[in-house]
Amino acid sequence: FTWIKNRDATDSHCLFDSTRGVTKVLHSDTAANEATDADTLKSWTSDGYTVGADVKVNTSSEKYISWNWLAGGGSGSSNTDGSINTTTTTVDADRGVSISTYTGTGSAATIGHGLGVAPRFIIVKDRGATNDWAVYHAGLATDPETDYILLNGTAGSADDSTYWNDTAPTTTLFSIGTNADVNTNTNTYIAYAFADIDGFSRFGSFTGNGNTDGTYVTCGFRPSMLVRRRFDANPSGSWLVKDDVRNPFNDGSIEVLNWNQNSAENAQAESSDGVDFHANGFKLKATNNGSNGAGLKYIYMAWAANPLKYSTAF
Repeated sequence: FTWIKNRDATDSHCLFDSTRGVTKVLHSDTAANEATDADTLKSWTSDGYTVGADVKVNTSSEKYISWNWLAGGGSGSSNTDGSINTTTTTVDADRGVSISTYTGTGSAATIGHGLGVAPRFIIVKDRGATNDWAVYHAGLATDPETDYILLNGTAGSADDSTYWNDTAPTTTLFSIGTNADVNTNTNTYIAYAFADIDGFSRFGSFTGNGNTDGTYVTCGFRPSMLVRRRFDANPSGSWLVKDDVRNPFNDGSIEVLNWNQNSAENAQAESSDGVDFHANGFKLKATNNGSNGAGLKYIYMAWAANPLKYSTAF
């Protein structure tokens, strides 16, 4: 799973995965359907990938970032645990990553993810229609299966049983309702599912305090990549991304990219969107409502550069 963003230009985020195949691109900042572009990601190799000349992935002298996950490798095979058999699923339970394609039925259904534990973060997109990106996140509410939030949107989370059928994910399945974003009859979908892995990944929530001596969140590892999103009370929020490749030091500023915007990277002061990475978690340094507002609610997604607990298994 390779996610590329041009840091210097207002180009869309480009998402690729081996279940859909090379040159098949989706954009997290729009509801646009999947497109085929032979000049984007052309191949995966044993230690990386190759790109073509499309400006979204390879403009001369412009800077890019890519975030990458390994989910078993290859195109995978059908998972038949759910009421809908996936077209293909590739999974790495050790890393807590599962990628599946499936065809909707228009009726409430279940889909096998193969993780062996219940996922805490799921993203679903209709590949062939301009439907929104639906997100399940375990930190959204006391009963998160009743709520959804949009990857390509800015509104807060909302209660709607037609997304996840008001049914929590299990160790083998996640549920979908009848909403077009997740389950239109005969439409094809992509689903990315992530689980907590001790020492490697964590998906949770926190409450802001509106102070530069901000909330501290324990992950059990030093994050390499952190995504934050305010979700309460229609916040006009963004999916703020920090990583230790673009921001290797806790130096008082942050280079901001947003998963739901095509904007070029922009430098923000620590008091605006700042966050420090520490050995076992992260500390908010911002005071604004988008990052650390007093009493406001946020979800987060964090991954470590190197697993701490199971380093010999990877």
